[in-house]
Amino acid sequence: MGPLGALALPCLGYMGACVFIAPAQLVYGLILASRKQPRANLHIGSAITLGFLLLLAFFVLNVVNSAGGVI
Repeated sequence: MGPLGALALPCLGYMGACVFIAPAQLVYGLILASRKQPRANLHIGSAITLGFLLLLAFFVLNVVNSAGGVI
């Protein structure tokens, strides 16, 4: 495995975390928002941040794949 493959492997772990945790954070944040809880924005913001990390991980894996598919 080359250096790009070593860069891509942590991205797979981030993708797994983002795919499963982000929707749960968003749903929980919306439930809290419907109950007028002040910490709802924290959970909604966390879900948005995890979504951006997921997009970043897709981008990195796409770059690695276009560089020769070293995964």
